Amino acid sequence: MFKKPYKVSQQNVVGKKDRQKLKEELELSCSLSKSELDALLPQDRDIVMLKLDTRSLLFCSGDANAPPLFIDSEGRGKVVPSLAALWRSPNMCKRLTIHGPTSKFVLKGADLMLPGVIVPEGGLPPLAEGDTVALYVEGNPYAIAVGKMVVDSAYIQENGMKGRGMQLVHVYRDELWAQCGGFSPNAGFGAELVEECSDTAFSDQGPATPAPVPTEPEACKDEAPPPVAESSAPATADMSPDELFEHCFMMALHATEDTKFPYESSKFYANEIQPRRPEGTTVDVKKTSHKNLGKFLNAKRKLKLIDVVDKKGVISITKVNRDHPSYTSFEYSPPAEAAPAAASKDGVKGSSSKKPGPKVLQMWKPTHYMEPLYVACGKSKGAILPLADALKILHEYIEKNDLGGGEMIKIDETLQNALYKVAGGKKKGAAEDPTEAVAAELEARFQERLTEFTVVEIPNATRIEKKGPFQPVLITTTRKGGHNLTRTTGLELFGVDIERMAQELKKKLNCTTSVEDLPGKQVKEKLLQVQGYCEGEIIEYLKNEYGVEKKWVDVKN
Repeated sequence: MFKKPYKVSQQNVVGKKDRQKLKEELELSCSLSKSELDALLPQDRDIVMLKLDTRSLLFCSGDANAPPLFIDSEGRGKVVPSLAALWRSPNMCKRLTIHGPTSKFVLKGADLMLPGVIVPEGGLPPLAEGDTVALYVEGNPYAIAVGKMVVDSAYIQENGMKGRGMQLVHVYRDELWAQCGGFSPNAGFGAELVEECSDTAFSDQGPATPAPVPTEPEACKDEAPPPVAESSAPATADMSPDELFEHCFMMALHATEDTKFPYESSKFYANEIQPRRPEGTTVDVKKTSHKNLGKFLNAKRKLKLIDVVDKKGVISITKVNRDHPSYTSFEYSPPAEAAPAAASKDGVKGSSSKKPGPKVLQMWKPTHYMEPLYVACGKSKGAILPLADALKILHEYIEKNDLGGGEMIKIDETLQNALYKVAGGKKKGAAEDPTEAVAAELEARFQERLTEFTVVEIPNATRIEKKGPFQPVLITTTRKGGHNLTRTTGLELFGVDIERMAQELKKKLNCTTSVEDLPGKQVKEKLLQVQGYCEGEIIEYLKNEYGVEKKWVDVKN
């Protein structure tokens, strides 16, 4: 719902009558007591309503710069809590739980599929279509998303845990999360997925203590903090918030290539600045003297370190002045490359040992004009050979029949038919075929009469041949009927068992997969469709299982 940037088109303070109506709605829909509701929306503070250009409404306590606590995603009075509210009052709505690896796809915007839901011993809570539900990762006390059920308990009882279960409204790391300050409630919340972590020290102003590196089993199991960039001028714990934020900002500028700009400020903050915080520290722009990211970036613009642009309320960094004194004087060294991730029984990484990769070759096959020439040299008329080996057949024939070894080569009947003959006979008035030609001309005509083939040699498997130049595996991400989809074609060239691949991805990624025939009577290729945006996981699977290099894969969004 908030995957793309939005703009606040209108804001106003909620009147006394509407305020009372909103609170009554929240008491019923969010199962909040009056005291809990007063803690979130104190009587002595205004409730500010922000109207977005997407028709959604956001409700803030105090002023428009405060984190939105409640959302009316369709502007029709159906209010759901934001993550900022759920992290303070976790019991205000029903909950569903998933495994940590599944959160990767939720964070990418995929709606929740029922096969990925963990069913507790006592069964799922009573659910009705349209119910507000919070989504949690097993072993982590903080919600990662909030949404609405699209099925009810009767459907689940009749059909089992199949199909789509929940439509997401708001998810960790979306644009609304960035507006709320971009906090991570504990160290289990990473850049790409959320994992098990028992830390409950979060407050409404961010983590009460820096996210710890777990040392005890009961803390954060199998937990690793977000990657920390190393610099020859490291930050220290006694730095002021301004100094620490400045340090992480400069680290981010050095680490980000020019090709990534323009870069939306909220995404730059979440993806580049925060992950580069030194170990044992917390980066929060609200604790600096600038108070918000826009003012900080504007200050840097005035110093001519960066260029920024504001389009409909969305601020983006467009350029970095890498000759600026503050940039060149900052001592930066790239972080050491991280070791490959360990194998995980729930993830695609490390799903199998690396296998010898295939070889992709461009080869050539004679047309029917050329077949007598091949046969005359003792070669199979259907031989598929590299171009250099095919040209050797031409020279072998010339030498064998003593047609000349100098600059000019005699052309006999076999060469005439192979290199000059055309279907339908010679046109009226056309020039006579030559009786001799230079070797370069014969080689050029010889190559024109060959048909290009792509040949893939797979270790311990049959060689695969396909007519035409090489076509990479094509992975396309799209959206259809409210679903994010990843479609893959061209797998047959590398000997991929598509049905097996679909079943393995279904189990490992906890998502729906299908295999379909591509349209066309003579088309034998198939299309693999995976629910969610999974291009990275598919590339990794092909590399691990079939040795397919990334250079042989083309991704289109």
